[in-house]
Amino acid sequence: MIQIEEYINDFLKEAKSVYGDRLLYVGLQGSYLRCEAHENSDIDVMVVIDGFCVKDMDRYKEILEKIGNRVAKRMNVTYVRQDLDLLPGGVSI
Repeated sequence: MIQIEEYINDFLKEAKSVYGDRLLYVGLQGSYLRCEAHENSDIDVMVVIDGFCVKDMDRYKEILEKIGNRVAKRMNVTYVRQDLDLLPGGVSI
């Protein structure tokens, strides 16, 4: 099974490199957060980027290709900057 802390650290390092100061939050969600993950579980990660644009989705996909794509098959985009303090289990950047 994947070492989730190592994966998230790799993800965070790459995301900081790509998005810089625009990266506001990275948070683990889903079965890994609930400690219910199994061998076939995907990894649900919430990412908040200031000034999100379409090119950011391509950059996100490049990050996943570099570190190994085990994240959820879908991408939900929501602008929630004003609600950052309410998000659980993440790293505010």
